Amino acid sequence: MVDDTSSSKREGSVLKINSKDIYKYFDLATLFFLSALIFFLPISKAAIQITVSLTILSFLGASITSKFRNFPKTELNIPLFIFLYSLCLSVIFAIDFKTALITLLKKNMEWLLLFFIVIATINTKKRLKIFFGILLFSALSLIFDSIFQLITGADLFLGRPLIHGRLTASFKHYNDFAGYLGVLFLISLTFYIFKKGSYKLFFAFISLLLGYCLIMTMSRVGLLSALIAVAVLVIASLFKLQFKETKVIIFNFIIILFILILVLFLGNKMQLKLFTYRWVDKSQFDFDWQYRLHLWQISLSLFKARPFFGYGLGSFMSVFRKADPMTSFTYAHNCYLQFLVEAGILGLLSLLSTILIFFKICVSSLLKNNNFLLLGILSGILAYLIHAGFDTHFYSMQLSDFFWIMLGLAIAIKRNGPIEI
Repeated sequence: MVDDTSSSKREGSVLKINSKDIYKYFDLATLFFLSALIFFLPISKAAIQITVSLTILSFLGASITSKFRNFPKTELNIPLFIFLYSLCLSVIFAIDFKTALITLLKKNMEWLLLFFIVIATINTKKRLKIFFGILLFSALSLIFDSIFQLITGADLFLGRPLIHGRLTASFKHYNDFAGYLGVLFLISLTFYIFKKGSYKLFFAFISLLLGYCLIMTMSRVGLLSALIAVAVLVIASLFKLQFKETKVIIFNFIIILFILILVLFLGNKMQLKLFTYRWVDKSQFDFDWQYRLHLWQISLSLFKARPFFGYGLGSFMSVFRKADPMTSFTYAHNCYLQFLVEAGILGLLSLLSTILIFFKICVSSLLKNNNFLLLGILSGILAYLIHAGFDTHFYSMQLSDFFWIMLGLAIAIKRNGPIEI
């Protein structure tokens, strides 16, 4: 006779093993597609759409096979749930329910999923090193593409031309490129400060190249945002390191600044002329701020008409054109103000509260250990958030996804502790 009980146990054991194996395959697939996403993010929007979809599908497969035990529990879960709830309210009370719902599902839900996927997938120091290495390789590719664009007039990956002599690389606009560069520059600069040996020289070189590319975007707000974040980084570094190293840090920053200025002045004369014009021409400066102030005034009047839940996600362009039919602008050039119009005061407050809690828990972690990679990412995120107050970062597929990936990476680093690279 065949023992039915033992046979059932064997079948259950096989199913259990298979389930674990399937989870591992899905988990590795998630890591692979997430790594592909961070590499292609500054290069191709089509690649972003493909890799984001595959990353989410792989993560859902891993979650189902693990019965959602892989879903991370963080200090931001509750704030993010409140944020999501406020977005749902905005959809319910939207003037265009269909558009708001599609925006929520295709854009805002993608942000939150990417945040949790990064934390769940980058869950070991080894994976952190791999992911950061790919991010660094992507940055090097972008630097090469920028130099190629300066020399030939068009970038290598997509053939995008310089816009009025200003660097864009594979980004559509120089301000978007500046927003991305600001984060990378701060991370690289942090490694330069804290690393020792041959790696210190390597990150000094990378920081110089990234800084030069940032300058050649000629983005005023992009450069100023990065400089403010650098100032915060310097202050944080002085507090984190012993006092005897203070002079060394200041000297290093002076050297990097001097070399950047020297490279700019020894570079192409036309680039120098354009850069000088962008920064000293008063008429250009006045025009830039006048049109921004015009956008902000109309946006504030729109907010006052529907202050609590806003007009609905994805509605800004249509309602703004109705308020000012003569305008050709489609963004507020202030992400917080545009989000206020679309999601109302509840949506904006829940977003800002989430960001503040994020900084609080990460700074608390910094005070407990010398995690300089976390310090660099926080500085980069700070530069991003300052720049977002004057541009369209939250409404760029590349930059919005990048922001939430960086938030998730910061929490992953906090969980796994300092790493040696």
